[in-house]
Amino acid sequence: MHEYMHATTPTADTEVRRWHRAYGLQVVLAIGLFGAAVLVARIQHLPVRDPDDSIMGPSYVRLPLIAVTCFLVDVAARSLRGGGGLVGWRARVPAVVRERWNAPRVRLVLIGMGSWYLAYVGFRNLKSYVPFVRPHMLDDDLLRLDRDLALGHDPATLLHDLLGTGVAAHLMSVTYVAWIVFLTLSLVIALFWTSNVATACWYVTAVAVNWVLGVAIYYLVPSTGPIYARPELFADLPETQVTHIARSWLADRTDMLADPFGTDALQTIAAFASLHVSVMVTASLVAMMIGLRPVWIQWGLWLFLLLNVLATVYLGWHYLLDVFGGVAIGVVAVWTAAWGTGNAHRLPSLVPARHEHADALTSPAYDGSVGAVGRARPERERFWSWPTVVTVLRTVGALTMVVLAFRDDSMGFLLAGLAIYWAGDNLDGWLARRLDQETRTGAVADIVCDRLSAVPFYVGLVWMDTTLALPVGVYVLEFLVVDLVLSLGFLAWPLVSPNYFYLVDHRLWALNWSPLGKTVNSAAFLAILLLTRDAVLATVFALALLTLKVLSLARLLRHALPDASVHDPRIRGHAAKSAGGAGP
Repeated sequence: MHEYMHATTPTADTEVRRWHRAYGLQVVLAIGLFGAAVLVARIQHLPVRDPDDSIMGPSYVRLPLIAVTCFLVDVAARSLRGGGGLVGWRARVPAVVRERWNAPRVRLVLIGMGSWYLAYVGFRNLKSYVPFVRPHMLDDDLLRLDRDLALGHDPATLLHDLLGTGVAAHLMSVTYVAWIVFLTLSLVIALFWTSNVATACWYVTAVAVNWVLGVAIYYLVPSTGPIYARPELFADLPETQVTHIARSWLADRTDMLADPFGTDALQTIAAFASLHVSVMVTASLVAMMIGLRPVWIQWGLWLFLLLNVLATVYLGWHYLLDVFGGVAIGVVAVWTAAWGTGNAHRLPSLVPARHEHADALTSPAYDGSVGAVGRARPERERFWSWPTVVTVLRTVGALTMVVLAFRDDSMGFLLAGLAIYWAGDNLDGWLARRLDQETRTGAVADIVCDRLSAVPFYVGLVWMDTTLALPVGVYVLEFLVVDLVLSLGFLAWPLVSPNYFYLVDHRLWALNWSPLGKTVNSAAFLAILLLTRDAVLATVFALALLTLKVLSLARLLRHALPDASVHDPRIRGHAAKSAGGAGP
């Protein structure tokens, strides 16, 4: 008994938290979602329903039954797992109940379960009201973007041709339905069976954040999905469980639109963004960040995420663009829930950590002891290396795609050029570090080729949509002129590339060349431009970037030009000898 008691005594990490610390954010989200549902229902004269009432009975019966069942399973499993196995397991039950299910934990579980379900009810009802509030669907726009991303093809058709429409269709159907089982089981484990309360409240709250962000985007980008907008694309798929679900949901939507009070069903159809993908991203990230063991569970979650990505597009539930939206929601949900539940310390830092040699080259106390990392090595300078080969090839490939885009007036070719540029830019940098072939020559070639690849892309974008001329013009000015001078500034110091500019000025490096800085300076602007097509918003962001770059350049120019004798101990030593040998 002593061994069993020791094994089940909660540690500091698994002690029951105060409910407002654990589920305070979720309670707020639940009240907000449910309140929004009631408000929309009143305005639109629509009913508020328990989403699963017609399937599993009323929630006031269903939820207590689920809670009691999970409690009994937990107690039985832990009693049987204790020392002695089946022998004397009944005698261990009271100890398990006292240790696992004390009053604070019961209160926490009930608050977590109740608030999550309230959020779910609000989410499902708000989702059901979308066609009443936003009757104009944007499927045509999403279909066009999908074809652009797939170089003029329908992504679902490409997957049908690649994977076939036999066994693959059934596998995709099983994957899609299995997600429902996964979500239910993962929430049960988090709420009732895990001993790690901190992780449990993080994950459960993150799922609720998915609902909030998802339903908000449903109203911003109302759509039904390819299976309803272009059903002919999926006519060759065999009968599966998913095809039955699709017909059932369409019937529910038709019935509710015809007479909201004449049916017990809720309208369930909404495409952008994919919450199947977002929830799987959330689960996979949380598992990775807590170091879930055994490690094969983490790999299994990522694999299941990949299968869900394929299934949602293959079966026509979602557009390809919905996948990217789902990824973004899943990531934001993890970060938001972490901050809201006291798990922020588990997040990887987005703010670049201060390097131990930060600002070393501009310090008056610099003695040449920084080391070789990031330092220029003149004896290794050459143009041709594997990284520069990739740099040249990705530039040629990107420019070729842009030429084809102009010839065919094709957004698909234009985006293909962008993809080649970004993939190649990441690959040449990785190769340079991996093969220890970083050179100043390669860095300059990379900086110049970035402009040769990106600027024609943006010119092509304006060619196809002249309303974007102003934001693109501001961004090109920033990228082609100001940022070019700024990026080449590393040449004034004995650095191998701007990636090591923290040796000169950590703040400049963090804002411009750290991973986060690079993402904000390039991908963020393009995402705003392509996803919103809002010239005003994109212009404001481009002006903000231009301001940042101008201020960064001014800060760079305030640094005095370095003296070679200060940075190279060999020169400094030679100068000292010369001074010592000189005399009358």
